[in-house]
Amino acid sequence: SDLGVTIPFANVFMDEPNFLHKVGVEGTKGLVHVSQYGTLPPSFKTEQQIKYYLAWRNLWESKWKEPYTNPLWKHGTGNIGSYCQQTYWLLSVIERAGSLDPEKIIDVWEGDTYTMASGKEITMRPCDHKAIQNLHIEIYGVPAEQKKTYNIEPYYWYEGCSMPVDVYEIPAEKVLPLMDPNLDRCK
Repeated sequence: SDLGVTIPFANVFMDEPNFLHKVGVEGTKGLVHVSQYGTLPPSFKTEQQIKYYLAWRNLWESKWKEPYTNPLWKHGTGNIGSYCQQTYWLLSVIERAGSLDPEKIIDVWEGDTYTMASGKEITMRPCDHKAIQNLHIEIYGVPAEQKKTYNIEPYYWYEGCSMPVDVYEIPAEKVLPLMDPNLDRCK
């Protein structure tokens, strides 16, 4: 790099596409991203996932106006995908609670599990209201290698930066602090 830094970086917010494009393909090759939205490859496993993804991408290409036309918004995945899906989860809970009363929302949300559009499941631990989920480690590679994860045409996430090519899952019980290896912090 221009700064002389040659070791890989790992960060939960490393997937911001505008930043990645400024750094470029070679500068982002080998980055390590800790993903709250990721899944094991391929990214699109079902027809429903493909339909959801294409609907998002088609809106980005044809309808959305500035500031939603930059690379950050092209894919409803990554941190943006997680934020959107967590909002959908909240709205689902409110709908099922039939109320905006916090106590009714808590009653529904405690112990609830939600499946994101990516297929990832997230559960609300009742005792402390922590969202429990597997995380994924994504290793970034050049566009020609991205078909491993981006399994629909054009078979790459972006041409202007590296994106995930190899993905490893960290089970939820290994994500939490060592004091909580059995997900029973509240006992």
